[in-house]
Amino acid sequence: MRRPKAGTGSPFLDDYLFFNSGNEVPANYSKFALLVMAAALLEARVWFDWNYSTFDANLYVGLVGPQGLRKSTAAGLAKDLLLSVDDTHPFSEPIFTKEATIRTLSQPDAKRSTTRNGTTLIYEPLTFVLFELKDSLAINPAVPVNWLTSAYDGKGGSGSNTIKRGVEKVEKPLINLLCCETTDWIVGKFRENILSGGISRRLLLVVEDDYPDPIAEPKVPKGGREAYERVKKRLEFLAKAQGQSDLNAEAREWFNDWYEKKVPPPGKFAKAWYSSKHEPLLKLAMILALADDESYKIGVRHLKTAMALLDSIEPRMLTLVAMSGRNPLLAPCYTLLGELKKGPMAESAARRIVFEFAAPREIEELLRHMVATRLIKMGAPDNGDRRVSLYRNGTVEKE
Repeated sequence: MRRPKAGTGSPFLDDYLFFNSGNEVPANYSKFALLVMAAALLEARVWFDWNYSTFDANLYVGLVGPQGLRKSTAAGLAKDLLLSVDDTHPFSEPIFTKEATIRTLSQPDAKRSTTRNGTTLIYEPLTFVLFELKDSLAINPAVPVNWLTSAYDGKGGSGSNTIKRGVEKVEKPLINLLCCETTDWIVGKFRENILSGGISRRLLLVVEDDYPDPIAEPKVPKGGREAYERVKKRLEFLAKAQGQSDLNAEAREWFNDWYEKKVPPPGKFAKAWYSSKHEPLLKLAMILALADDESYKIGVRHLKTAMALLDSIEPRMLTLVAMSGRNPLLAPCYTLLGELKKGPMAESAARRIVFEFAAPREIEELLRHMVATRLIKMGAPDNGDRRVSLYRNGTVEKE
């Protein structure tokens, strides 16, 4: 039976990974599926004030990979866990339209209230768990995608006013999204500009392509049920949490230093992603501080764990988006940079990684460009094989 690798830094996540260690679900699928359910339980009762903005803890996550990689299993297990905590939680139907969703959220029984800074806030929570995104978006996928984009931060409401149905008022949609889809379909929708724009910076794409070792008889490991109950207890706390989240002094110093020094990888999408990476970072840190420590004060440990989560999905996410772009060499570029983050490697190994995407002549062009633009450094030959290192902020990473 598989066992989870080194701890994540979060007892909340580690317990859930241990419970799932007897199945074939990739660890990142389990982690992010759980985090969406945690965010859904927080609704709008916990928030974070940053600059001129206020962040709720809501998340949009896509589990992406080839068929048979247990995406739906991960989503189903997480949804069942949430329902074991709150069996009345508002879930969307798996196939929906913008119009039907607005009508649902405009009904009196969809509205909930909380207090922020002495003021009553009306909001309408709804969680989407979509096991096949292609089926859920139906005939004209651009319409629901655009609505999900505009509803992400809940600002300005999301109602409608039509001659046939009149005014349907939605004060503040509080949407969480967990969806599953194949890599090819996602790439195709990026090429068609359906998943581009605002949704691409909001949807955390957890991309996996390696099938796990087969487990003929999946079963919960010894102690796994107890770990599951601990996760459930933490979620029960989140379901009642109420208050403003904030950074403690050390965390604020850490965050400000990272924010002002962050350097995005090359590429249009990567720059857009880095311009808003702080938002999911703070959302995840809010969830982890509450789930791990029942604290509204975010510490450095929570930020580092949240950053590790984002860094774990970033290389494959950037590669996937680059596969739909005009420059076909961006995808191997992102992939190689992601691998080099783990440490320097032999040039032959780097070429094997890039060869999956590019022809030999293109590989030469790509490596020359990455050296010339100070993304990578080629060391002196050793037995005919040079050492490839990653540049960080203009300096070569130490071997």
